[in-house]
Amino acid sequence: MTVLRFFLPLLLLPALAFAQTAPAATDVEFDRFERVNRKVYAFNQGADRYIIRPAAKGYEAITSPGVRTVVGNFFSNVRLPMSALHALLQGKPRIAGRNIGRFGINSTVGLLGLFDPASKRFGLNAQQEDLGQTLAVWGLGEGPYLVLPFIGPSTGRDALGGAVDSFADPVQFYAGRQDDYVPSVLDLVNLRAQFFQTEQYIDEAYDPYAFVRDAYRQRRIYAIYDGEPPQDLINELLMPEDDPADLLEDE
Repeated sequence: MTVLRFFLPLLLLPALAFAQTAPAATDVEFDRFERVNRKVYAFNQGADRYIIRPAAKGYEAITSPGVRTVVGNFFSNVRLPMSALHALLQGKPRIAGRNIGRFGINSTVGLLGLFDPASKRFGLNAQQEDLGQTLAVWGLGEGPYLVLPFIGPSTGRDALGGAVDSFADPVQFYAGRQDDYVPSVLDLVNLRAQFFQTEQYIDEAYDPYAFVRDAYRQRRIYAIYDGEPPQDLINELLMPEDDPADLLEDE
């Protein structure tokens, strides 16, 4: 489990831009630890503002977009075997085969994953899978929403899955065995640099905390169902039971 999870909600920011105009209704059961979560969220925002973001700005200043793409390709590629294993555990042999195919092509023709001929020449696009998704497919409930220090948004299920996955993650495995954290830091800073153009959505949201929470949950559900969640679940996300007016009155 890594601090990279902190930035995953940013992948959905354009699709959730509507959240800037109105307060989100809180699912009290899902976010039962909201008071503590908000404090940890504020701490993480501070760490990003004063440490991670400045480092990413400096990194952006000394690298080109092409270099940042190559770095991202490498880290994505080394995680494909673990992603393929999770696809198999979820009963998705086609996705597992595609990820293994990508890994083989990009690790050879793509020069250790620095380049991505698997997508450009063979149409083999990546689909990341993790233990949190696997546990969801196996029927484990998501548990409460959690904001973890230095890691960011999660759930009980994803926290468990991320903790186990961290032992098999090749970047963290290398860092632990070699006592060399340069690749991990480079991975984080490179990812953070990708989101300067979209972070404004959080800054402009009515409630940035709720915006990130809802973006994270929707992204995870989208990933678990391979982009096709059941309609009743979509309705639950778009039309929560709690009335925003009631929530405001409670405050």
